[in-house]
Amino acid sequence: MGPAGLAVGRPLGFAPVQASQAQRGTLNVLAYDPGRVFSGNNPTYGARARSSVSGAFLEAFGFLGELANEAGTDELRASLAGYPSLPHAKTDRTARWGDARLGYEGPGLFAVAEGVTSAEGLLRRSAADVQVSYRVPVLDGPWLRSVSPVARSDRYRIDDSTVSHGGIALRSPALSQASTWDFTVLTAGLSAETSREFVLLRLEYDHITESNDVPSLGLAGRDFRNNELRLELLLRF
Repeated sequence: MGPAGLAVGRPLGFAPVQASQAQRGTLNVLAYDPGRVFSGNNPTYGARARSSVSGAFLEAFGFLGELANEAGTDELRASLAGYPSLPHAKTDRTARWGDARLGYEGPGLFAVAEGVTSAEGLLRRSAADVQVSYRVPVLDGPWLRSVSPVARSDRYRIDDSTVSHGGIALRSPALSQASTWDFTVLTAGLSAETSREFVLLRLEYDHITESNDVPSLGLAGRDFRNNELRLELLLRF
């Protein structure tokens, strides 16, 4: 079992899903920014637990509190065009987050499945991801020690985002409202461990499928080519 505690909430903000923040069509999701004075500073209660046996592990954590007016409920109303149309949008200050993670780490194998549910005001969201990787030794030398293929699937959904409230829905196909879209990301990659574990080279390809249609308002979805090929070099000291 893990600890429980009391902390100060952080302000709401947005984080990119893709590595390229400048790319047109890059998806963003509501997240929590670094702490700022007098922004989002409401008490938040949290707890965490972990159990492991023979390489398998189970983790869970959660927190509960209230959104502040500044960098909290005002961020939802200002950044999500359809949010002010939701019933009780000005008064609901719910803030809660729950996460559960089940995995296994053994000789060469790493596998993990995770599920998340959250509520920020009237914004109800869920996400899930599954990842499997396997480290394959190659050479007993300084230049190429191992390669590790990896496969990952990520799923992100906003509850009731297409429900009409007076002719307005939370989701919009407009690019400026990409943070209201649902999406699924399928990733295939390969990493190479080199130079006595000090250098790691990683190549990954993300196939991204977005849902941005609003059937209740007769709005068709818009297709974007957001697939991404990433080459990363990690130096460890």
